[in-house]
Amino acid sequence: METRTGEVREWVEEVLRGLRERERILYMVGCWALWERRNKRVFEGVGWCMREVVRRVQDLVCEMQEVVDEREKEGPKQSTGSSINEERRWQKPKEGEWKVNVDASVKEGVGTGWEAVCRDNTWRIAWGVARQVEEELDPPLAEALAVLWGMQEAKQAGMRSIIVEGDCSTVMEDIKLRKQGRSDIFSIYKDIFELCNWFETISFVFTRRIYNRLVHELARATPWTIGRRCWSDSIPNDFLCIAESDAI
Repeated sequence: METRTGEVREWVEEVLRGLRERERILYMVGCWALWERRNKRVFEGVGWCMREVVRRVQDLVCEMQEVVDEREKEGPKQSTGSSINEERRWQKPKEGEWKVNVDASVKEGVGTGWEAVCRDNTWRIAWGVARQVEEELDPPLAEALAVLWGMQEAKQAGMRSIIVEGDCSTVMEDIKLRKQGRSDIFSIYKDIFELCNWFETISFVFTRRIYNRLVHELARATPWTIGRRCWSDSIPNDFLCIAESDAI
């Protein structure tokens, strides 16, 4: 008698046989994102709307493609004891610049949250900010607002030369290309482009989630409370440890 596990495995194998390589990647990444959504609900009590799942699939596929492209360009490498640290290292800005890492999260039935962390070329944390609202926004819209909000926080702090780094590839690419349109997200882009004029130098960079881990830790550790919270003089030790590990 066939087990249910065996039936599922055969069904998956049959599905994969009929797909092209990129379709197989999308299928497997989609399954992983749905499983991740299920675990978030069961173990953390956090729900993802399906739009967030789709965005997660898009980002994972982009990250996978970047890894493949980089390996093809670099060719075979000899492994070293420092490879793990190098893979996870956050890239510091130049002297005189500040890097603002941003992120957004949409929690089903809860609301939307934004986080931003600013560091200098010595890996020192200048400030960290978190904000939550009750409204559940479309994930790309939330990510665009995270960029705008991070810029506003930097302006308020008087930082004239910044790099804004986020892990939503579509939003970061749209901003770099200065895309225009008529939907709500393009209204946010317009505000971003106008605010750029205040800065002496500003650039926008897409980064993988592993390089954005400090801002993700801020999101994880911040209690969900409507409003804005800021850390500058008293940075939590957990964040300092992650910042220090980036410099190792």
